[in-house]
Amino acid sequence: MNPNRPSVYRLDIHNGAYTRIRKHRSQIRQWYADSAGVVRIGVGFTRGDLPMVFRMEGRIARPYANPAFQSEVPPVPPGFSMDGTEVYMNMAYGTDRHGIYRVRYADGEVLDVVHKDPDFDVFGSLVSNHRVGSRLAYVTCATIHMPFGSMKS
Repeated sequence: MNPNRPSVYRLDIHNGAYTRIRKHRSQIRQWYADSAGVVRIGVGFTRGDLPMVFRMEGRIARPYANPAFQSEVPPVPPGFSMDGTEVYMNMAYGTDRHGIYRVRYADGEVLDVVHKDPDFDVFGSLVSNHRVGSRLAYVTCATIHMPFGSMKS
């Protein structure tokens, strides 16, 4: 295992055995799976260092063409809908503040805003199972945005 080439492994917690289920891709730095353990999203950077989000189609990673995913800070998917047709994305969409948005998994279209705040960044996690459905827990936090060069030592 190479930490600079992240692959996805399934670990048997009873005996410590592991099996690779997704081999690394040069552009993908983080992988995200749904509640069933299926790898659905990869997040990484283009060769020009722009954030890029990939959806998985079997063994193929397809980049989303939506420019909403290309912000200074890469988007992070806190979770997926129960039926797998939507992904919730924590990202800056049309603003410099992060919010949580509902996105169509098939094409990356932003469907609506779940929660955002004009003055604070919003981060969260989605917890879901078939008994309780989906529950989105989020927190609003202050992030200081200072112009480059404004800090004096």
